[in-house]
Amino acid sequence: DVPKPALVDVPGIWSDYRINGRRLSNQGYATYRIVIHLSETDAHRALSLYMPSVATAYRLWINGKEAAVNGVVGENKERMIPRNVAQIVPIRASGTTLELVLQVSNFVQRKGGLWQNIQLGESDQIAHDRELRLTTTLVFFTGLFVMGLYHLFLFLPRRSDRGPLYFACLCFSVGIRALFVGDTYAVHFFPAIPWDLATKTEYISANSAAFFLIAFIHSQFPRELPRLLRNLLLSGEGVFIGFVVVFPAIVYTKAMIVQELLLISDLSVVMAVLALAIVRKREGALIHLCGLVIIFFAVLNDILMYERLIRSVDLSPLGMFAYLFAQSVNISLKFSRSFVRIESLSAELRRVNLTLEDSIRERTEELVQANANLNEANARLKQIEESRRRLLANITHDMGNPLASLRGYLQVIEDGLARQDSAKYFQVMRDKVEYLDHMIQDLFELARLESRQIQFHCESVRLVTFIRQLCNKYELDLTAKGIGFIFALNELEAAAAMSDPLVRIDPKRIEQVFVNLLYNAAKFTPAEGTITVQCEADDAGVTVSVRDTGPGIAESELPHVFERFYRGELHAEAGEGLGLAIAKEIIERHDGKIGVESAVGAGSTFYFRLPVHHPEGEIGAKRTV
Repeated sequence: DVPKPALVDVPGIWSDYRINGRRLSNQGYATYRIVIHLSETDAHRALSLYMPSVATAYRLWINGKEAAVNGVVGENKERMIPRNVAQIVPIRASGTTLELVLQVSNFVQRKGGLWQNIQLGESDQIAHDRELRLTTTLVFFTGLFVMGLYHLFLFLPRRSDRGPLYFACLCFSVGIRALFVGDTYAVHFFPAIPWDLATKTEYISANSAAFFLIAFIHSQFPRELPRLLRNLLLSGEGVFIGFVVVFPAIVYTKAMIVQELLLISDLSVVMAVLALAIVRKREGALIHLCGLVIIFFAVLNDILMYERLIRSVDLSPLGMFAYLFAQSVNISLKFSRSFVRIESLSAELRRVNLTLEDSIRERTEELVQANANLNEANARLKQIEESRRRLLANITHDMGNPLASLRGYLQVIEDGLARQDSAKYFQVMRDKVEYLDHMIQDLFELARLESRQIQFHCESVRLVTFIRQLCNKYELDLTAKGIGFIFALNELEAAAAMSDPLVRIDPKRIEQVFVNLLYNAAKFTPAEGTITVQCEADDAGVTVSVRDTGPGIAESELPHVFERFYRGELHAEAGEGLGLAIAKEIIERHDGKIGVESAVGAGSTFYFRLPVHHPEGEIGAKRTV
């Protein structure tokens, strides 16, 4: 039952046509015929046809002579060989009339027929338009590929940060898709690529781009895009990719609406996440959102074009370029903020040095006034002077090296020698700045403690109960690392009044000391090790100890543990060496004592002892010292 010839609109797919009141199927074969009347001028010009993608194989005759073939036209799926690549067909006109006869067959995908415009024009103009489209596509592909390689090389030295890896994969996915849509230049350059593989690549690359975009946004804004929501979005994209891999084109091309809904919903969720990040004032969120809005409208344009609702061109690569540009602006702003931060830290370092000098001078004057015995005063002054030299030497060593490195990297960048590796240089500079920032904060707090610039707000507290509350507060942090945690009391626990005496403390500062000892122990306790906190009380005072099962400390190092910047052989990478010095200052301000007991291979026990307070008034009465 072959339909009678009928007039149809082109472009259009077969299912859009009705012949004798019956809608046609997209699977089958058809013959198109059109007669074109040329003017005398056009008949003597060199003309060409631009044949776009035709679903999904065709043969073309011009004035009765075969002019072009794409695939093998067949009356059924077995005899048909699909192929989908645009080509230019020269026309040799022998008069003012052109008769085009086009046989088309499709048994392999959701649409069949001429769904794009055929262009007729002068050969030079047709070739020029084709070269322009080819050049534009190659520029998109090359730019995306280079950007992907750049971010891939950023990832390789610092594999803990997977953001650059996801961004590189995103660039590769969009770049590859640009070669397999529209004129399918990948098939043009590599004719051996099977049609089914090219079609699968077109579909998979689109969903892969969405997959890696979601992963990248999560790496940048993990708090705004929860892991559960991220996994849900990634699972949707992964399932559709698997669906395309497993099923033939006649199945998965009909599910294109599912793919389009997935892409739109994923982009909508990601834009909502970025809007939340903007509300929370996350760095770079606004620029991310601006770039993503462009991608959203580019993808929406492509969806409407493939659904034949509008006539347009594929804008996804252009949208991706806009997003990359937004990221470049974001990176530039981060670099600018890094320079401002370096200048601020340099000024702050100068202020800290002045504060340290003032602190040393004040302590020296206090010792001179306090000591009546001239010999003891001189000995004490020598000790302070030696401590000052050691402190300044440590400052020069620990701060001088990062500053020298920063100065060197800035000189390299200023000289223009690090254009290709600028991201790596700025990452190293940022690490150095963060190290200096942490050290400066500790030095500043230590200097203020030593110079009595920090006020303590003391109140009467039941120390054992207070320590028990702190253990409950921080127990989860330790157990999450696989470290056992024990809170123990001595035999006096049965008598509550005796085992939990009052002490006069600043709760926040004592918590600072306790947390310092606790995390110091956790730092050197191996997985499945144990940290034990014990309280022992007597009539004179209360002793709180933190015992770990780490490597221990050599006996020769014990006298120096609480000195500033001191780090022993087993603890060389533990940090700046200021936390224990700060803890010592706090305990001494409470008229207490802090110490350590340890041996190599037997773990360490850090403890502090505070005197019992015998209140004259009510528990909880506060005072400032």
